[in-house]
Amino acid sequence: MHRLELLNELLSWKMKKRFQQIEWFMEHPQEVQNDCLNQLLRSAAQTEYGRKWGFDSIRDHEHYKRRVPVVRYEEMEPLVNRLRKGEQNLTWPSEVKWFAKSSGTTSSRSKFIPISRESLFECHFKGGKDLLSLYCNAVPNSRLFTGKGLRLGGSTAINSLNDDSFYGDLSAIIIEHLPYWVTMMSTPSNKISLMDEWEEKIDTIAKKTIGEDVTSLAGVPSWMLVLVKKVLAISGAKDLKEVWPNLELYMHGGVSFAPYKEQFDALIPQEGFHYFQTFNASEGFFGIQDRTDSDDMLLMLDYGIYYEFIPLGGSEDDAIPLEAVEPGELCHGDQHQWWFVALCAGRYGGVHLLCSLPDPGNGKDQTLHQCLWRGIDRGECRTCASVRLGGHRCPDHRLHGRPGLYEPGCRAATSGSSNSIVRQKAWPPSAACWMNN
Repeated sequence: MHRLELLNELLSWKMKKRFQQIEWFMEHPQEVQNDCLNQLLRSAAQTEYGRKWGFDSIRDHEHYKRRVPVVRYEEMEPLVNRLRKGEQNLTWPSEVKWFAKSSGTTSSRSKFIPISRESLFECHFKGGKDLLSLYCNAVPNSRLFTGKGLRLGGSTAINSLNDDSFYGDLSAIIIEHLPYWVTMMSTPSNKISLMDEWEEKIDTIAKKTIGEDVTSLAGVPSWMLVLVKKVLAISGAKDLKEVWPNLELYMHGGVSFAPYKEQFDALIPQEGFHYFQTFNASEGFFGIQDRTDSDDMLLMLDYGIYYEFIPLGGSEDDAIPLEAVEPGELCHGDQHQWWFVALCAGRYGGVHLLCSLPDPGNGKDQTLHQCLWRGIDRGECRTCASVRLGGHRCPDHRLHGRPGLYEPGCRAATSGSSNSIVRQKAWPPSAACWMNN
């Protein structure tokens, strides 16, 4: 067997192994989320924020809800600024010196999201690996690892407040910290990927990658479309498969793909080609598409993010954990709208989880799904008792992105950034945004 074929078989097998763990949290969401909350509270108990709100004595969700208030980014900004100046152990115990710069959607000022080692590896990197795991499971005959993945990210810069503190686009921070084996299977080089000058970067990437065997693309649709057109212009090819005949996957996120799909379809022959979308942001990695026959996404429950829901119009006192969400409430009709609250160790923000209410200003419309049920249901669908919800796709028990279904808000505390275990409520206007006021 050819060396690359052997490597493809090995990596595909390893990726599929992770799918067993994903199936487990789909079947045991309550246990996974309860463990997540307890671990986050224990980890941050001796931080300044943890001592302020008595994390070490919180024992369950009700106690946590009563004790820890929901806050906005502006209320946490003084702590973030102290972190950027070099102070540590404020909201997360491990060192924080990287910050993802987010433009935000509710104010003109940039927000700086602390990124710790835990959040980088146990949330963002894990999300990237799980995307490949879910894809390999959905496309068993994939030859993805026989070639290289083309990634398109942003840039980083030195924080002017502290020579040992850095900020930049999340994509650039991820590229800066990629494991060696990933960089070996990626193109272009990190030096080119992190170039500051945009037009020069696009031109350089196009010229450097035309001769590579690219099997996958990853990046924000608006950026990737510019690169694809540049590649075609330089190569003179009529479509991307002429340049990269083994291209089979485009992994996208950040914004709705709907306004761009028709343009990509025209540039990439669709036979044997797949789009897989993610719901990630500077604050965390939340959802990943897990099927080829639908573009909705699976809510990932074991990334160190604790989720809560607040009915639209309700207060933080009405917040309920994942285990208390009734499938009928989330999927019945158009009248049920909710805030979504997420707790992430070291992060905070608001997230439009089920992006079901289209924003006329930007046309974003994405969906996520996750089978939710109470422990008393024993993982069984209420109307189809023989089917376990972990793999259930019954229309009555899936979270759909129909207009009016959801309005999530967010509570953040994930294992990694440095200002979480902070409950923050937000009003995100679109699917791709969280961490809003």
